[in-house]
Amino acid sequence: MAFTPADPNWRTRIDREFAAQHYMRTISTTLGSVAPGEVDVVVENHKAIGQQYGYVHGGVVGALLDTACGFSTMTLLPSDHIVLTVEYKVNFLRPAEGEYFIASGRVVKAGRTILVCEAALTADGDSDRPLATMSATMMSTPDRGVAAG
Repeated sequence: MAFTPADPNWRTRIDREFAAQHYMRTISTTLGSVAPGEVDVVVENHKAIGQQYGYVHGGVVGALLDTACGFSTMTLLPSDHIVLTVEYKVNFLRPAEGEYFIASGRVVKAGRTILVCEAALTADGDSDRPLATMSATMMSTPDRGVAAG
């Protein structure tokens, strides 16, 4: 589905907002492919994101998918709005192991206030074998100027 961003400077905003994500910086993520309604979040595997059995921690998997969904919806919002997660569901399909991971989020339905999106986490570029999937509902809300310090 083709979407048209409400903000003509949407890409600059995505880069700025992603850079402000403290947790994503902490676990060393980067943005991959970015298009209206679609965002990839990329992370190389490293000890800090693992759990005791050597797989990526489920909380990290959820955070990667949530971030991909959130930023895919943010590409469509007006410049004076932010996105907040309303709810999500994660299906863990197999243990998250590999050299690097891509969380690919895409908007399914973009309403004025509520946006529905999906995301999948894959390893090492194998998009045919998702490790986890997410369906999420996001909310567009006016930016009240409350930023984390």
